[in-house]
Amino acid sequence: MNIANWRLATKLAASFVMLVVLCALVGGMGLMQMSEIHRNTTEIADDWMPSIQSMAAIRVKANQIRRMEPDHIMSVDEREMDQIERSIAAAREELLLAEKAYQPFISSDEERRLYAEIVAAREAYFSTQEKLLKLSRAVEGVDPATRDFFRGDSRASFNHWVQAIEKNADYNAAGGQRSREAAARNYETGRGLNVSLTLMALLVAVGLAWLLMRHVRGILGGDPSDAARLVRQVADGDLSGHIEVRPGDQRSLIAALKAMQEGLRQVVGGVRQGSESVASASAQIAMGNGDLSQRTEEQAAALEETASTMSELGVTLRQTSENAQRADQLARTASEVAQRGGAVVSQFVETMKGINDSSQRIADIIGVIDGIAFQTNILALNAAVEAARAGEQGRGFAVVASEVRSLAQRSAGAAKEIKTLITASVERVEHGSGLVERAGETMDEIVAAIGRVTEVVGEISGATSEQSQGVNQVGEAVSQMDQVTQQNAALVEESAAAAESLRQQAQALVASVARFRLEESPGLR
Repeated sequence: MNIANWRLATKLAASFVMLVVLCALVGGMGLMQMSEIHRNTTEIADDWMPSIQSMAAIRVKANQIRRMEPDHIMSVDEREMDQIERSIAAAREELLLAEKAYQPFISSDEERRLYAEIVAAREAYFSTQEKLLKLSRAVEGVDPATRDFFRGDSRASFNHWVQAIEKNADYNAAGGQRSREAAARNYETGRGLNVSLTLMALLVAVGLAWLLMRHVRGILGGDPSDAARLVRQVADGDLSGHIEVRPGDQRSLIAALKAMQEGLRQVVGGVRQGSESVASASAQIAMGNGDLSQRTEEQAAALEETASTMSELGVTLRQTSENAQRADQLARTASEVAQRGGAVVSQFVETMKGINDSSQRIADIIGVIDGIAFQTNILALNAAVEAARAGEQGRGFAVVASEVRSLAQRSAGAAKEIKTLITASVERVEHGSGLVERAGETMDEIVAAIGRVTEVVGEISGATSEQSQGVNQVGEAVSQMDQVTQQNAALVEESAAAAESLRQQAQALVASVARFRLEESPGLR
């Protein structure tokens, strides 16, 4: 990693980081030493000194208890002895409270062992004291045995107890002394380290400042005020000055400003020419867009009229289609009526044929009746002949035969008349049947003709519907063309506005570029 290739910001950041690290190192060492000193002073204040004070209080109470024993030995009053014993008991309670207050300050196994020796020596002394007080009550005044016990075993037990207390006090005093000496050593060490690190930080800061100043001057290529003056000239649009660069200097700020000035000269010159060309072209575009906008508006108006005409034509075709559909419906109705008429005529023809057949059968029946009348007449003649032969006896029979013959003759005459009428009726029925058959054929021809008319009207209706749909589609297409043309007209207007805006911007750009001065003038030193 080549430090010379670092950016200025990176170098400044690295320098500040080094200074911060040194300051943090100085502060950290100072805090560490202060922490050690604080720990030592805390040990003295919170451990050793309270322990020494507690031992002193215990020693005072022990001496107080010891001083009450001679008063008890020399006393001859029971009440005074009781009072002394109560005082001793109260002093013992205060002693136990002092020991209890000392116990939280025990900080090591050695101190705990020394305290255990104090407790054992105190219990032994209290036991010896009980014996002494009993001996003192047993006699009046100072007894030699009591005096010897007081000076012998009692003193030895008390001295042993006091020695245990003093040993503990000496232990705590020695611990306090060690903490004080450690605090003094930590202070001296911290002061030396802080002084050394502070001097080193000052030397590093001075060295970094010198290197940074040298590096900044190398980056700028000259004095910062010269670079600022050159930048202000470029900002004011003055590109005519000549910038002096040191030989071989290609990476400094002054060299970069010189290259920027030359590049700006070329760019501004090109922009000036281009902006003038753009202004001229945009003016021509604006004029062309104006003409195109006018023609587009005229075309839009023509298309709008065409769309209106197509709409009217579509309405007419829709009406024609509706009339054709109604005609088709009427033709279909007429065809159906004609078909029903043809069916009625066919039925009438069949009826006439039935009547003709019935007339033939009636004629046959009348022939039979005529034959019967003829035979009856013959029989009547025969009966008359036979009655004539019979004479008087056959007269009545002859009368009957005459009546029968007369009836037969009238029947034959009536039959002839009926036959004549039936024959005429049959002839007329046959003639009517022929007419009805011709009427049926004519109705069939009418039905066929109406069917063809219906087909033609249907084709006309379909063609009219297709024409109406086509006209509607053409109308829609014309409407869409009208909308597109109107949109094109709007776009042309927008394009014209944009061209006008471009022309104005190009003129503004020309005016902006005109503020730059490109002529050469005496160089800057």
